Amino acid sequence: MRVGPAGSDPRQVPAEALSETVVFVLLDPLGAEQLCELLHPRRHIRICEFEGAALVAAELSPEAGDLAALLRSVKLWLDEAGCGLVRFHLDGRVYDFESRRAICPA
Repeated sequence: MRVGPAGSDPRQVPAEALSETVVFVLLDPLGAEQLCELLHPRRHIRICEFEGAALVAAELSPEAGDLAALLRSVKLWLDEAGCGLVRFHLDGRVYDFESRRAICPA
C-alpha cells in the first residue's frame, strides 16, 4: 500500500489541493485498510486515525472521469463489504455513501 510521507495527515490538506483529494471517513480501521488495498494500485493514498475514525485520503488524477471512477469503485466495495456508512469530504463538502446491506459486526 502506498502511504503518504511520514507525518502526512489527511486532516491538513492545503486548500488548493481540495479538488485533488477525496477524504473518506470510516469508523472501522479494518475497513479503512481494505479500502486502501482497493485503491492502492491506482492512486496515492494517505491514512491516519482521528478521534476514533480512520481517514483515508485518495488523490485524484487530472484524467477526465477519475472522480467518478473513484466514487463508483468505493460504492461497489461498500455494497459488497456491507459495512454501512462511509462519509467522504470533497471540495469542502461532506457526502455519505451507505451500503445496500449492513453485515459488518458492530
